Amino acid sequence: AGLIIQQFGYPGVTPVPLDCDGGGADSDVVDPRDGRWFSHGQVDGFQLRQFGYNGVVPVSADYDGDAKSDLGVYDRTRALWYLLRTSAPPRPLHRTSRRGRSTFS
Repeated sequence: AGLIIQQFGYPGVTPVPLDCDGGGADSDVVDPRDGRWFSHGQVDGFQLRQFGYNGVVPVSADYDGDAKSDLGVYDRTRALWYLLRTSAPPRPLHRTSRRGRSTFS
């Protein structure tokens, strides 16, 4: 292999470590202002996904164990986690109460 340098994204986007297609590390960025996720995967090529909204924090990982990254955002104001899992439809996943206790829905 060797050193690869490429431009991907634009001012204001946040790089996120993802593997959305199971083919190895992708080039991925999220625009935190509007929830657009841009991905250039090893297998699936370029993809644009809309997930999230202004003010949420990206928290992606492989939450369902299928070796593909799931998109995730955390809404600090509402104390809600949202996941776009590769194996299921999106829904609120976890709520943290103001007292620090957790409940699952």
